[in-house]
Amino acid sequence: MKKANYCIAAAFLLLAAFVLYSAANFEQTLIQDDYVGAAFFPELLAWMTGGLALFLGGLTFRGKFDGDGRTLSDLFPGEIRIALAGLAVITLYVLSLDYFGFILATAALNFALLLLFGVRNPLSLAVFPAAISLAVYGVFYKLLVVPLPEGLFYF
Repeated sequence: MKKANYCIAAAFLLLAAFVLYSAANFEQTLIQDDYVGAAFFPELLAWMTGGLALFLGGLTFRGKFDGDGRTLSDLFPGEIRIALAGLAVITLYVLSLDYFGFILATAALNFALLLLFGVRNPLSLAVFPAAISLAVYGVFYKLLVVPLPEGLFYF
């Protein structure tokens, strides 16, 4: 478990460093204060993530976790496969978002995730992806005027 803890801590430290690097390029927009802006929240989360990763690494180094030889796949064998399948589904969603548009791609994503998590009710598989996609579209595109990918059918 020590190797897994060190790998997880290193991965989250790299993620925090990447977010801090990316957030440094954010431009100041409507808020005039120099401290609070578009980069504030991502930087805050990155610092907290980095701190928790260092904490995990420190606890592991000090021997607060037992070294019983288990790995993450020993602890969560089925969940790892589901997580990797979910990652593949979300990657396909991101790649197809510009082509199919927000509504169709998000409905397909929700449908695939419901199937992945074991929902087999046909009514749920038909209604929930469409309703959630339209609700998110209505809030972000219509209410908050956030531009979303239009895709094939221009909606």
